[in-house]
Amino acid sequence: EFMDARQAMGDPQQSVSRYLALSYGYSRELAKSRAGTVLSPEEEEFMDADEELEKTYSTSLAGQEHLKNVNGAEELVIFKRQVGAWTHSFHACFEEVKEGSLAASARHFMQVQPPPSISEAALNFPLVKTLGEAGCLFQSALVLCNLLADPSSPFSKFISPEHKVVEVGSGTGALGVSAAILGAQVCITDLEHVLPQLQSNVGLNLTGDLLARTTVEPLAWGDSAAASKVGKADLVLCSDCLYRQETHPQLLDTLIALCKPSSIVAMGFEERRPPVEMTFLQQAEAAFTVSKVTLPFEEDNGVLVYAMQLKDR
Repeated sequence: EFMDARQAMGDPQQSVSRYLALSYGYSRELAKSRAGTVLSPEEEEFMDADEELEKTYSTSLAGQEHLKNVNGAEELVIFKRQVGAWTHSFHACFEEVKEGSLAASARHFMQVQPPPSISEAALNFPLVKTLGEAGCLFQSALVLCNLLADPSSPFSKFISPEHKVVEVGSGTGALGVSAAILGAQVCITDLEHVLPQLQSNVGLNLTGDLLARTTVEPLAWGDSAAASKVGKADLVLCSDCLYRQETHPQLLDTLIALCKPSSIVAMGFEERRPPVEMTFLQQAEAAFTVSKVTLPFEEDNGVLVYAMQLKDR
């Protein structure tokens, strides 16, 4: 629906919104770097739209002023979605214009707003396009945030400074950061190349005691030495980690390594490829008791949540 921006040329606000939404997946720099190569239909559409909007809006420093005029603010909310009691939104705003530049560049960030009873302040996670899916925020994280804060869920009893929470495959770290503001002692983990993003997001959103009890560690699935360094957890958070079937054995080994008999794994994912996801859960049943968690609110994106606990050996 974002691809044919030219149809919206009579509506400046819609045009800018579509342009920035396109920028979520494609940048003008990417379009230029791909010139002369075989493009996908989406890339061709993007370049056409970008060229059209360049002529109309981006020929001078007026680009920044234009966004203020059409939106009444310096930033544009591209989408906003309520997930239970938490809100997920995606924003774009213009960077400060650099001297000698003809047009302002857009900066994009994801925002998580907890319910007011938890925090009035929103959590911000700048978009890092070069990280691919590790730079994105998926709805299963928001679903798990709700469950961590729900006293009736099997996970909330671990949200305290006395319990250790480890998030695996953290990406943006939004789930782990949310667990920290809820009161947990948290270790947020991912591959080495994702750590700068995690460290930046932790520093951006946490201060004081919350920051002091939150750590960031490298953890490649299947690396027993790295899992041993992270140590045993009371609660392991795993959000949208099942989309690559070839990594399932390593993920399962890591979950086993992080758990003690009393630990619980909170496994959440969007149901994209049911045979693949169900295969993982069936394999996990060799080591874990796996129970589906009923969500206390209506969820519209096919997110499933399971609680996993090691079987007695």
